[in-house]
Amino acid sequence: MLPLGPLEVRRPQLRPEVCKLIGMVCHGHVDGQLMLPVGQLVRMFGVNVTPELQALIDERGDLHFSGEQFSNQGPTIRREVRLRGMPADLEIASPLTGTIERGFDHFTLTFTPGQSFRVGRFIFEAELAKLAVNADRVVLELRPAGVVKVELTPAPPVGAPPAG
Repeated sequence: MLPLGPLEVRRPQLRPEVCKLIGMVCHGHVDGQLMLPVGQLVRMFGVNVTPELQALIDERGDLHFSGEQFSNQGPTIRREVRLRGMPADLEIASPLTGTIERGFDHFTLTFTPGQSFRVGRFIFEAELAKLAVNADRVVLELRPAGVVKVELTPAPPVGAPPAG
């Protein structure tokens, strides 16, 4: 049975890399031009991949940003991964395209349908629609429905009142 609410994973070890990426995406571009390695983007998802798959994804190259658009023309990648201990098929489409919205300390990538990341197995399949990134979490919005939250902060102590 699928979870009713958002799927949440905690990966505080990713926070330094995500914060560096936020700085690069929000402030490191020149005249709207920026390149971001696809492999770095995949690591933000909080999915563990084998070194072989990570190397293949790294070979995929960069997302090229121009103004509010991004694209990557690398080859399609299809591999089996494990999500929460369960086997799933990961596909990185060719091309990857979409738009970006930047703020001072956050950014959001919105992917073109069919030109994104897909994951699934048998009757469950989802495509990455939107990726919202800030220093505390990475939120993946999936098509047709679903949300995955990658929390980048340590878990609160047991018995602590809920935040917010």
